[in-house]
Amino acid sequence: MDVHRYNNLLKIIKTELAKVKKAILGLTIFDEKAEQTYNHIILNNIPDHWEEISGIKSSCDTLSAFFTDLLSRLNHIKQWIYEQQPIVFWLPMFANQKAFLAALLQNFARQTNNLVDNYEIRFTFSTVEPTDRAPKGEWINGIVIEHAMLNPDTFEIQDIQDSTR
Repeated sequence: MDVHRYNNLLKIIKTELAKVKKAILGLTIFDEKAEQTYNHIILNNIPDHWEEISGIKSSCDTLSAFFTDLLSRLNHIKQWIYEQQPIVFWLPMFANQKAFLAALLQNFARQTNNLVDNYEIRFTFSTVEPTDRAPKGEWINGIVIEHAMLNPDTFEIQDIQDSTR
């Protein structure tokens, strides 16, 4: 499903940039959407409708950072499809992260011939990037937790308010 969303986003970007290019060259007039896209590009902002139409949300503030992030996501998917399953899954690349985590649980339950309800997701934090597959489960990178932070001394999640005391 995520591959479909990325393909949809790429199609939208390609179509709109082609329209903007033709308008800049004077081959067509700027319609409202092309003008909005052009203005966002000039201001280094992400056109709002790109995220709305594709269903892919970005944590980036600028258009240049958005494209850098998009290329990283696409390269991650490309490696997974054409080479092998990644050793570390980059969680922000998934449009529906909860569904991905549920799929990991389901796969693990199938491998162990148990019910998925017998398992839960647990996290271990590390400062070292793994080079081999996880002995059980999967390695995940890029977890973002709202209103919390990782204490670098204890490697425990704590409330942000606790860190200011």
